[in-house]
Amino acid sequence: MRGSLVAGVVVALLLCCSACQAATDLYAELGVSRTATLKEIKKAYRKKSVAVHPDKHPAEEKEQWEAAFVKLVNAYDILSDEDKRRAYDNGEDDMQMSFSCVWCCVCVYVYVCVCVFVLRCLC
Repeated sequence: MRGSLVAGVVVALLLCCSACQAATDLYAELGVSRTATLKEIKKAYRKKSVAVHPDKHPAEEKEQWEAAFVKLVNAYDILSDEDKRRAYDNGEDDMQMSFSCVWCCVCVYVYVCVCVFVLRCLC
């Protein structure tokens, strides 16, 4: 039982870290190449913001679309500013992302531990 718990936690943490790393590609978030011009970035942002805007979707899906919209706005905020984009391209944003990933992994770990505790109490 203890071995399967450890394996479950390891898998959860690996999945969490993979998701955090995938989220770091702001160019993919906007659907543009790394060599995109500011004009191309603005055009992609406008097009995608209409598609993911929370007001364009049913109320029961609002939270999901709000999260997607926030990611899109964050990507545009960084890539549309020359200084922020240069810092992002040079990897200066990695420390902030790593910190976010650590907190994400801690949350997953705590969630898994709580689930295991509840399951043990029910059995």
